[in-house]
Amino acid sequence: MSTQYQILPLSENYLPQMMDIEREVFDHPWSASLMKDSILSAHTETWGLLDPNDRLIAFVVVSAIFDEAEILNFSVAKIYQHQGFGQKLLAYLMNHLAYKKIEKLFLEVGVSNIPAISIYKKYGFEQISVRKNYYQVGDKQEDALVLQATLQPKESSHYFR
Repeated sequence: MSTQYQILPLSENYLPQMMDIEREVFDHPWSASLMKDSILSAHTETWGLLDPNDRLIAFVVVSAIFDEAEILNFSVAKIYQHQGFGQKLLAYLMNHLAYKKIEKLFLEVGVSNIPAISIYKKYGFEQISVRKNYYQVGDKQEDALVLQATLQPKESSHYFR
């Protein structure tokens, strides 16, 4: 992976690219209005990993209140999945939040999303709960694992800035 990739806070200008990725990777994607609201909300941050041509590869929406945060949406474009881009964005986000004095980070992930679960566990997330029938996957309901990580800033914080 080239070091020319960068991680930046996303503005409304990236909404069309975010929605393209969202529709590509989820059976039930967020609406454009919900995505726009998340970009503009005072309690959320939206970060994107971009290629040298300013093309969005992955994005994450996180809500932070006091000393806790929750990943609300994490999407990697299909053609870039399984290449480490999601891990780079996750590592950056966790370190960024830790430096902002966020102590706990939460997320939900579908039980069938084994690749994501293994990455989250690699980054210190532990299962704390199960939400029954949380996701609609095709014509079926799927449970979600609720995961939590304790955040600590790393010495080396120069992921892409």
